[in-house]
Amino acid sequence: ACSVSTDNASHHLFLQPPPFPVQVADLLHDLDDGMRPISVFFPYLPTSYHKKRDQARAGLGRIFAKVIQARRASSKKEEDVLQQFCDARYQNVCGGRQLTEDEITGLLIAVLFAGQHTSSITSAWTGYEMVSSKVSTAGRVHVRVQ
Repeated sequence: ACSVSTDNASHHLFLQPPPFPVQVADLLHDLDDGMRPISVFFPYLPTSYHKKRDQARAGLGRIFAKVIQARRASSKKEEDVLQQFCDARYQNVCGGRQLTEDEITGLLIAVLFAGQHTSSITSAWTGYEMVSSKVSTAGRVHVRVQ
């Protein structure tokens, strides 16, 4: 399921089939798995989860860097999020420089996680509300369709 989600998200981010190896889904999983409650207070605690998280972030950085470099080297302008990040420049700070590959990688990871986690949370709450409500689910669906 994670691979399908990653392929779908990368297609929407880049408006083309994913140019990534299958390894990206595993790296995203390790990155996500390294975000534990303890990470909020001790993000650099030497745990196996944090080690895998940090290695996954570095691996994604290497993969995304190739995509970013190719995009920047191309004369063709795409209409997608990656192009927006590649073209973006700081305003009023940092001398107006463009975003670095590492900054773009962080933004792409944030976008991927935001979409995945928001959908998961929304689906979970919707399911909870449907089964915990005294109103029949069939009646709710009928009302929503109308």
